[in-house]
This record gives sequence, structure tokens and C-alpha cells, in this order.
Amino acid sequence: MKIATLGPTGTCSGEVASSYVADLGLHEDALELCDTYEEAVQRVLAGTVDRVIVPAAYMNFHKIVFQNIDQLKVSEILFSQTPTFVLAIKRGHLVDELDRTPRKVASHHAPSPLIDKLNLVTERVDASSNARAAWMVSKGEADLCITQSKALEAVNRVATAEGQLEIVETFGPVDMIWAVFERGASARGFSYWRACLPK
Repeated sequence: MKIATLGPTGTCSGEVASSYVADLGLHEDALELCDTYEEAVQRVLAGTVDRVIVPAAYMNFHKIVFQNIDQLKVSEILFSQTPTFVLAIKRGHLVDELDRTPRKVASHHAPSPLIDKLNLVTERVDASSNARAAWMVSKGEADLCITQSKALEAVNRVATAEGQLEIVETFGPVDMIWAVFERGASARGFSYWRACLPK
């Protein structure tokens, strides 16, 4: 069995998918990380992977659902807290809140509302994932990024000394749900269920 989701290494979806793959008793190479969720969906539709994992917070989640009626069905729902979301910068660089020069802040669309919490003049730079946002800062394509701790750690494991990142501000983890889709039409008929998490 093969599972696809959004990459590169360090994305929230990648972390959840890794746990899902392990829970199924599969080897880690059963996970394929794609450049976009749409690419991952196409792999399922083409039959090259069996399932795709997409978070409910993805801005085009509805398109995946409605454009693939009778082709994709939800087989499972996953819950996880994301890793801690942070504002990061290259090591040794400073953030002067009195400096009103616009700062380029790389962010995936989902956590981008966190940019509004910053006491800085900002210009948002779109990133296809939280992991890519971190890489954009490492490569000098942005000044700061909204990312999450696992993505930052993944970058720091392989980046040069000049490309290492450090945390400027910590926002915390987020409760998130993911849908696991597989090929096929959903069973007809209305159903409702409720699951409560431990308090």
C-alpha cells in the first residue's frame, strides 16, 4: 500500500502521514511526499498510490471533494495536534520592531493569519507548505517565515550554517483533522457520527 500527501519532509501532513503509515504497519517508503495535494490526489486517481491524506484546513479541500464526486471517497478521518507553529528567521539576524521596513514573511495559506499578530510591517510571500516557507528563509527568498517546529528542524538538519533558522516567536500547536481519501464512489445514504477526544 502507498500513501501520498504534501511534502517536503517536515510538513504537518507529512508528520501525520508518517504516523498513519507506521500505525498501518507499513515501511516508511510507503509514504510519497508530493509538491501539492492535487498531485497527490492525481496519483490516487491514476492508481499509483492507494490513499491520499488532506487536511480540512487546506483552502482547496472543497475542490478536491466536489471535483472528484464518484471518484474519491473518504475512508478515514485523522486527528492530531500539529507541531508548534513559530515565527523563524536566519540565525544571527535580528528583528527590530521599531524598524518599519517591510519584511517578507513566507507562509503557507493556512497559518497566514498569524502574520497579522506580528508587530512588523510585512509583505506576505506565498509558500506551498510550512516546510517550503522555512526553506525560503534558509535560501534568502524571504526574511521571516511562519512555519512549524518539525519543518524548522528538518531544514536545520541539512542546511548550511548560513542557512540555519532560529525561532523568534512561538505561537503553539493547532488541533487539526485530516481526511484520508481513496479511489471509488462513496456509499449512498446519509450518515452521521460523533467522536469525542479525551479531555
